[in-house]
Amino acid sequence: MGLMAFPCSRDLVPHFLDRVEGFDCAALILDKQRDQIKPILKNKGISKIYSIPENFYGQVSNEKTRKTLEEIKRHNYRKAFFPLNDFSGNVTLLLACLAPEVVAVHATSSDSARVHATPLQGDGDFVPQTRGPHDLTRGGDLILRVQKEIVKRLLGARRLISSSNPCGTGERPGQGLCDNFPYDCEVLSRYVFASQNVRGRVLEVGCGLGYGAHLMAATNPRLRIFAVDRDPAAIAVARRLWRGNPTLEFQTGSAEDLPFSDNRFDAVVAFEVIEHLRRPERFIQEIRRVLVEGGVFLGSTPNHRLFPYRVNERISGTPEELRREGIWPWHVQAFDEASIMELLEHSGFVSRSVGYPTFTKGLSLYARIRGMPFSAAMDELQRLTWSAADFEVLDTFHPLFSGYSFVFSGERSAVEKTNEENKSKGERHGLC
Repeated sequence: MGLMAFPCSRDLVPHFLDRVEGFDCAALILDKQRDQIKPILKNKGISKIYSIPENFYGQVSNEKTRKTLEEIKRHNYRKAFFPLNDFSGNVTLLLACLAPEVVAVHATSSDSARVHATPLQGDGDFVPQTRGPHDLTRGGDLILRVQKEIVKRLLGARRLISSSNPCGTGERPGQGLCDNFPYDCEVLSRYVFASQNVRGRVLEVGCGLGYGAHLMAATNPRLRIFAVDRDPAAIAVARRLWRGNPTLEFQTGSAEDLPFSDNRFDAVVAFEVIEHLRRPERFIQEIRRVLVEGGVFLGSTPNHRLFPYRVNERISGTPEELRREGIWPWHVQAFDEASIMELLEHSGFVSRSVGYPTFTKGLSLYARIRGMPFSAAMDELQRLTWSAADFEVLDTFHPLFSGYSFVFSGERSAVEKTNEENKSKGERHGLC
């Protein structure tokens, strides 16, 4: 018998249940999911449903949670399933205490792709394979202070953020960061990585509420940062939230028509932007234009093999309707490591690296709790905290502890591809 958990929105639940149909499973949900998910489970004939009063899976903050998890443990479930979603490290840690095998199911994929959490090789703590500039533990105290400052300012501006509604894309983290959600800490860790791997004049494209640009400026005061977003409301909020820093400037601007002169910046940062653009080749050309020769482009995008929703190829339907069909309304492009690097190289960049934001603190804990008595493992989860300093960008993808988005970088070369070559490249990949 198996155990199912649901670290996802209601949209993915029916697709997930279709994929695991035939398994004899109980379900673990959060109290806050009862109204949304419990009726779906009941309709599928799932009668054994456990519920815990936590904000997200992986939290063990009270005695009621512990007692419920103890009851689950006594049933000796052989395997635990959950829908693959944005970040899985927290639910993996919890389910690893409850079942010997943990499996993430790609609920909307057309194939039978699954990602397994397997025991780590050897005993003891996980040792990251990449150190040096990728090590986010450098300056960890500073990272924690800046993250707390960001959360404090976001909380203080909740009414301003809500009234201006600068979230038209449906994809701008903010509330999750205030609630210390693991995924939002992983998002923030990309900016720490950027601050340690860029220099000089830096442009961030698609800055949203601006907390990432602020983190880069606060953790590396040698940078001069310009941040742009197409949403005037978001820029207005960002200017108020992070005013007072002379090294940080916000401006409204389009990713495909950047409002800056040629050869202006030493680096461009664009996290989770390119998948939203109808003309990504135009975006890459604009980045190349504003970079100096040898300048660095640092970006991130979801790996389409892991992203839990399909790309939106529809021209109709509300976001709610599309999500129920397993389509992410705001993504119009899909990439993996090879396709993004090929696009960069055909646009006048020399590929530099691909990395995977990974919850290395969780990897280390996972290696320990698998050999612990259940009570000791619960104690570890009860003490567990999350912050951007707990993540590193590694050269190797680690199933269920790396996020579904990868970080990539390229360097502007001295040779520019012709317009014909760029157009041909875009047509081959359906980008025009």
